[in-house]
Amino acid sequence: MKCMDLQLFVEDAPVAVALFDRDMRYVAASAQWRADRKLDNFDVDACMGDADEQAQMREGFRRALSGETIILPAARLALPGGGARCARLHMRPWRRQRDEIVGVVVCVEDASPDFHQRLIDAAPLGICLLDIKGNIVFANPRMGAMLGAGAEALPGRPLISFLAPEHVAAARERLESGMEQAFDARLQHRDATQSWVSLSFRPLLDNGARTGVLATLTDITERAARDTRIRAQLRSAEESDRRKNRFLGVLAHELRTPLATIVLTVETLVADAPTDHFRTALDRVIRQGRRLSRLVSELAGVTSLCEGETDLRQQRVDLVALLTQVVELVRDQIDEKGCTLVLRLPDAPLPIMGDAALLVQAFRTLLENAVTFSPSGGRITLAAQRSGTDAVVTVRDEGAGITADLLPLIFEPFERKATPGRKGEGLGVALALARGWMRLHGGDMRAESGGKDKGSLFEARLPLTRA
Repeated sequence: MKCMDLQLFVEDAPVAVALFDRDMRYVAASAQWRADRKLDNFDVDACMGDADEQAQMREGFRRALSGETIILPAARLALPGGGARCARLHMRPWRRQRDEIVGVVVCVEDASPDFHQRLIDAAPLGICLLDIKGNIVFANPRMGAMLGAGAEALPGRPLISFLAPEHVAAARERLESGMEQAFDARLQHRDATQSWVSLSFRPLLDNGARTGVLATLTDITERAARDTRIRAQLRSAEESDRRKNRFLGVLAHELRTPLATIVLTVETLVADAPTDHFRTALDRVIRQGRRLSRLVSELAGVTSLCEGETDLRQQRVDLVALLTQVVELVRDQIDEKGCTLVLRLPDAPLPIMGDAALLVQAFRTLLENAVTFSPSGGRITLAAQRSGTDAVVTVRDEGAGITADLLPLIFEPFERKATPGRKGEGLGVALALARGWMRLHGGDMRAESGGKDKGSLFEARLPLTRA
């Protein structure tokens, strides 16, 4: 072709093609090439991304000028305006008179479809395209392997037909919803083997209309087996915990009666004690017996709480009167340690619905806890007030305090290390019981402290009843 005719042919071509002279200078280009390359800033080196690709292109030019037809491997074609696409460059010699090579014709072949197909085929997860009825239109090799059939044999078959029967209805519901969803399901193969997969549906839209569904499968068989083992271990641990709680509950119940009998019997002997030394010994037995009885009661309480078997005997209670009763129960301990108790109770009643015995024990625990960890002569503040629809009770002391690392453990049963300063006494369940009882009443309890030797504050919150 004459030079002018060739230029017109190139410029009218419906593909991205350009004509270069021997010095790699632009001679002509198609509209598609111009759109891709933005010719005002044209640079041959910009056709390829990095230095190696630029060198490959220049080598292609050299060979094309020597008479070869070159097809470069598919690679990333950088676009001057930004972005890139996967393309394959064809370089052919431009021959004019007497087969004289006067330049190079470069044609860009879009390699994206082929490139994307290779990506899909090499993907480690199953990928398939479904029509709007859920039938497989296309599947990659991995999908065929996961479903136990060749990819070429899958088109036309419903994907959900490969699922175990118990998952079919859920899969159909998600498929018909037209929404992007993912869920775990079990595959059932023809050889009776089974595997677990994570199945994902993503709708394909064309102008807002659903034209199909992209489905992906990820093999989670190992994870499912691990989760099954963990669940079995958890069930076993929970059953062991229930057996332990039942045993402790029965033990506490069986110990209560003989302990009460022992204490009562020893109390009757005190009056007839022949000597002061004998009377002192009997008093010691009574004190330790009462302490043991209280430990047994705490043990019974925490096992009942853990098993959800605490029996609430609710009635209308005035919280102010109840707190006054608690103060009298702990008065001797407060006086014995020389502490000062500051009461800030309202004149008006604070009516609540609750089990008076359990609430007395809960607030007694808070007050005794404050006495235990207060220094001799320390100050303890007991306050109550109305806050919205709740009654709020606070017990503040200036004693040992709670460090930041132990504060989260303060209400955990058997966590005695969370109460610094205790000299090996108790089971470490009293505060756990107190908070548990508050929660049974629809309230809650919290603690705060500035740290070691900076005192503590315990706050209990209970819902008020309507007048």
